[in-house]
Amino acid sequence: PQYNDPQARLAWMDDHHVEFAIVVPSLGGVVETYMEHDPEQTALNLHAFNRWLDDDWGFVHRDRIFTTPMVSLLDPDKALDEIRWIAARGAKFVHLRPGPAGNRSPADPVFDPFWQCVVDAGIKVVLHISESSYNRHASARWSEQPHPNAWSISAFQWTTSYGDRPIMDTIAALVLHNLFGRFPDLQVISLENGSLWVPYLAAAMDKMKGMGRNSPWIGGRVVDRPSDIIRHHVSVSPFHEENHRPVVDVLGIDRVLFGSDYPHPEGVAEPRQYLDGLAEFDDAAVRRIMRDNLVALLP
Repeated sequence: PQYNDPQARLAWMDDHHVEFAIVVPSLGGVVETYMEHDPEQTALNLHAFNRWLDDDWGFVHRDRIFTTPMVSLLDPDKALDEIRWIAARGAKFVHLRPGPAGNRSPADPVFDPFWQCVVDAGIKVVLHISESSYNRHASARWSEQPHPNAWSISAFQWTTSYGDRPIMDTIAALVLHNLFGRFPDLQVISLENGSLWVPYLAAAMDKMKGMGRNSPWIGGRVVDRPSDIIRHHVSVSPFHEENHRPVVDVLGIDRVLFGSDYPHPEGVAEPRQYLDGLAEFDDAAVRRIMRDNLVALLP
């Protein structure tokens, strides 16, 4: 019941000493790829989902559960209409699928009215692992299934096209296409994408910014060091079994968030089990990861 009813979820949270939670759709995050050939259908379906979510849960429930309505960027005008509708109903977070929006970067200036509304409303953007169409566009060219279901994603696909790759490409686009330069108050949260990619991406962007210095700059020239940009704008929730030290070293202790996707295998049944992976950190750092960093992102 705690996965379907907000009152049952609150009771479960009380029993497990969870003060606040960002709750993200599960299978809802994978549907866009099957409709992206039809931006109007995609927008209508996600709007219907968001209406249900608002009716059943609300976008803010008892100031403790923060849900994430979903927006597709396939059509810039429809995306703007949807974020305005979401903002008018008091949402504090919104979910975007990692990956390109059709053939556009999510940081393309065509989406600037959307991003302006996000910033004006004080909404934070959640990027949760999703079906980002990489299997159809990329892994199928490597003898893999173009549309694997959740139980048949191969090790190759997890490695190259379903796990780290979409979130890395998306964060790289937001940084190197200068979205944060145009919207310095924007905050982005990566949930259920792990953290193994963070040190590599930061180092790669710092190097490649110089390699591409003479090319056209989508969205304007990036002035600051890319690793500094993600340190100021991106928060990450590592999987519980990962070494947290590398991501802390890159992003700082204030950008690392506790999270659990239980009952999926990359989650912990008891929230306090997450502490097992934080033994090397002092009490102040543990408190930041387990509580205070999320509180700082809340309204």
